[in-house]
Amino acid sequence: MGSPAHCTARLRESVERTGIEHVILMVEGCGSRERTLDTIARLGAEVLPALRGSRGPEDRV
Repeated sequence: MGSPAHCTARLRESVERTGIEHVILMVEGCGSRERTLDTIARLGAEVLPALRGSRGPEDRV
């Protein structure tokens, strides 16, 4: 929870610390439908692209 930069940093730390190769994110569906869909869209547009290549060129996150 937080800004896209904060979420990216925390996820990148987890990737580097654990060596995981795949990240599965869950979005809490409380509140309005529009806000939930906006959160999903922002994760896809602002967080996940920043994680690609976090550990090296062969990585897939």
